[in-house]
Amino acid sequence: MSEISRTYPQHHISSSAPLRNQVLREVLLGNLQDSAEAIERCTAGRDIRAVFALPALRDELMESLALMSDSARSLAADDRACMPGVDWATWDALSLQQASTAREWRERVWAIIQVLVPVTRREVSRYLRRSAETASRH
Repeated sequence: MSEISRTYPQHHISSSAPLRNQVLREVLLGNLQDSAEAIERCTAGRDIRAVFALPALRDELMESLALMSDSARSLAADDRACMPGVDWATWDALSLQQASTAREWRERVWAIIQVLVPVTRREVSRYLRRSAETASRH
């Protein structure tokens, strides 16, 4: 069974949409946070060789990265603007398909895991915390 439950986005949503879209927005943000945390747990203490030597681990990481990519692409521009530390252009352009040598592909994916994933998790966590604080004041 997968480490985290998966909720794949179907379309872009607006931050000012009705309750249904608010729930979808929270799902997208939750996907980003949960997938990033799962990736960080799975790679903690492991180097690139160890991660890519284990097919089940590699598959789990790729599934989590795909979910993060889909969720990032589906997140509304208003929400993205509140997290300027995230490289949204990289998420938008991210292709997890192997289009180069296996070594180059592994190194590219590893760089995403080491840099983009933690930054995204931190920014999403801050954004969710600020949103919760704002909501509790109203």
